[in-house]
Amino acid sequence: MRDLTNIRILVVDDHAIWRSFLIAHLERSGLQVIAVAYDGVQAVFQARVVQPDVIVMDINLPHLDGIAAAAAIRAAVPSAKIVFVSGIDSEEVRLAALAAGGHDYVLKSAAGHDLVNAIKRVVGGGDDTA
Repeated sequence: MRDLTNIRILVVDDHAIWRSFLIAHLERSGLQVIAVAYDGVQAVFQARVVQPDVIVMDINLPHLDGIAAAAAIRAAVPSAKIVFVSGIDSEEVRLAALAAGGHDYVLKSAAGHDLVNAIKRVVGGGDDTA
């Protein structure tokens, strides 16, 4: 299994409280948050600059939604893995997010339990829930 401390993460969410929760949760799990963005335009810019291993990104973002941002990021930083974390429990939205270049989709209501495992899966580190 890949060492989690070497996984570099960009967190993208426009809500400060939720963003703080994500950062704290990821860092408590041994992951390294290297950058933060507040909207889709910043997400694309930060992804190009910091070249993260994983991008944890919301769908509903100002200026450029997460799905459009994911498509731009995949073109600019194809090695980055995108894990969407969204409050939208819709199969249609999930499929659109994955089609745009997302590697996994986690509901915000389950993020405390499922997010770290999703990150492990997308970087090839396995899933410790199995």
